[in-house]
Amino acid sequence: MPGLVLTFVLGLLILGHCPPQTLANTQIINFPAGNPVPVAPLPQNWTVLHAGTDEIFVRDITPAPSHAPCKDDDAPGECPHDLWFALDLDHGGAWTHYDRFTLRVSWPASHPAAVALSLHPAPPPPPSATPVRTARLRLARLRLTEEGVRVPVLSTAQHQPVPLVVRLEPLVLGVLPASVLPVAATLLVVLAAAAWGVLPPVLRVVEGAVGTARREFELLEKRRTG
Repeated sequence: MPGLVLTFVLGLLILGHCPPQTLANTQIINFPAGNPVPVAPLPQNWTVLHAGTDEIFVRDITPAPSHAPCKDDDAPGECPHDLWFALDLDHGGAWTHYDRFTLRVSWPASHPAAVALSLHPAPPPPPSATPVRTARLRLARLRLTEEGVRVPVLSTAQHQPVPLVVRLEPLVLGVLPASVLPVAATLLVVLAAAAWGVLPPVLRVVEGAVGTARREFELLEKRRTG
């Protein structure tokens, strides 16, 4: 019974710590930070993810038709079904000691769309320009494509925008997303409580069974030698 109670409590705690987007479709890229490079100023209309703004919500991108997807060599702004943004890993200095990061995109399963993430190097500044700073900067492209087979009656219907949640965060020890730390801490606490509350009764039962077996063995030895 204590084990069942602890399992139930553990499940509730994990669900309480899981963000809502983890219950939807998710696309993830883990990547090394790389070395700092000279950075030119980005256009003002570009979205930049960094330690101060690590999550954005996108609601105005529609998926490309499956028969007419975007081209792989499309530049930023050429395909309306692409979203380009920058990943500034050194902004504010809060993430400078992290070497690996994860980029995650989540969207509702009710929207039949496929999301493709890709990372690209930051363009070098023009030779005549003086770089403002040197930083670990990457460009990311999010591409939406229609998924599944459309019903003929709805084949001419307009595509609806897909609500997206884009999140950038560092990987603690190179493997664990920072947002998962509360869940990991909860698991450790619950496991410690389970070890303290469940193991002693189990050990007592095991010791009792071992003691009974030892006594029976000694009794058989006495009967055989007597």
